[in-house]
Amino acid sequence: EYHKETGIDLFEKTFQKITKGQIIDFEVSGQSIRMDSKLIGSNIAFYSRYELIHKSLVLYYKHAYEKPFKFLSDQERAELDEFVTEKSSATVYRSTKSQIKERLISLGKLIYKILNTVSESNNTHYQTLKRVFEEQYKILDDNKIKITPDKEITAKSVQSPYDTECDFRTKTGKKTKGYNHNITETCDPTNLINLITDTQTAPATHPDNKFTEPAIKNSQEILSDNVENAHTDGAYNSEKNQTFTKKENINFYLTGFQGPTGQYDLTIKD
Repeated sequence: EYHKETGIDLFEKTFQKITKGQIIDFEVSGQSIRMDSKLIGSNIAFYSRYELIHKSLVLYYKHAYEKPFKFLSDQERAELDEFVTEKSSATVYRSTKSQIKERLISLGKLIYKILNTVSESNNTHYQTLKRVFEEQYKILDDNKIKITPDKEITAKSVQSPYDTECDFRTKTGKKTKGYNHNITETCDPTNLINLITDTQTAPATHPDNKFTEPAIKNSQEILSDNVENAHTDGAYNSEKNQTFTKKENINFYLTGFQGPTGQYDLTIKD
């Protein structure tokens, strides 16, 4: 709650204070740092499209401020009761593709009416349901519901109503639904020990090159030395980062550039 209200991460502040003290006590040089990222999967289950929409509706209904929904017709009320009491995974298992499509349309119509009638802007589950609906459906000119084509749903779409911040990403052939975690540490060869100077966590689709500048700045805040060398892989490279490191007089060492394998080998001749 404090973090949401103030934007201040007390865990991060504590980490920085402790690490700064260790840097002084152990005389750790910060002239050279390195960073790398790791995709961390969310422990929230992978859901099919039907399960995602269904669970978003059920989760909101359980926490809705305005119940019962008297504005629904008897038929709509019966449909809502059926959706709320069913086990979505079992429905997916026993239904054909066309049956699931029909149920997706029925779900969409019901959610559309609820969202157009009820307004609970301070209800997190209402906001999640609204976002899921806007990502998964399209409203046609005649107010009919159309399922959004799969190819139009981005990796930043909601993957689970229980964890709305995680994204979907494929990295080195591995599919991950979760977060991109970046670690920065000292790596000066004169150090007896090296210390982690910065950690950042972002949705899985967050590119590595957006970690670079804040990682260096955050590290510099607690290091006794000026950062002179930054070691990363090619994913951290960008024109902006090249400009930043040049301005700060930092040698930006990059390895493993992204892209297809080169067709030619380069050799140095005297």
